[in-house]
Amino acid sequence: MKEHLRFAVAYWHTMTQDGSDPFGAATNVRHVFGENEMELARNRVEMFFEILEKLGVEYFCFHDVDIAPEGNSLQEFMHNLDEITDLIQDKMKQTGIKLLWNTANLFTHPRFLNGAASTNHADVYAFSAAQIKKGLDISKKLGGQNYVFGAVEKVTNPFLIQTWNLNKRIWHGCIKWRFAMQKKSDMMCSF
Repeated sequence: MKEHLRFAVAYWHTMTQDGSDPFGAATNVRHVFGENEMELARNRVEMFFEILEKLGVEYFCFHDVDIAPEGNSLQEFMHNLDEITDLIQDKMKQTGIKLLWNTANLFTHPRFLNGAASTNHADVYAFSAAQIKKGLDISKKLGGQNYVFGAVEKVTNPFLIQTWNLNKRIWHGCIKWRFAMQKKSDMMCSF
């Protein structure tokens, strides 16, 4: 049953969620000290793997923004992800704990108000595509067993629904590419 039920600890639920909801402020006070966001992110990696080891959990999972701050630009975000995933990779080698899945968070930031692939803003669409590409690269780097193409679409604006069919074809092209790449590795894809 161990191969069929691969339980994982989610980084967001364990390390970064703050207990807030639509009706209230954050309730989880976490004493993870850091002089800046990157130091905080590095400290979280240390603490997270300590938790995983103590629990005896073999797998973990995350959204990209869970592990690294977005910074002020796409370039800074990618650099932050590289630095933190290097730390995670070292911890994985030390502990034998594996990445079950990772994904891109294409819904929290206000830039995704009108969707990621369904947006009518070319810069947001390009940012989304770059974020997914980076997520796939991270999954490969960390030996991820799965990459999740999650809920990247929350189309509520009737105007945007018109753009969905075109964008859907483009995203399906990305997905076909991913499955072609999957044949070259042991990684699986989920939707």
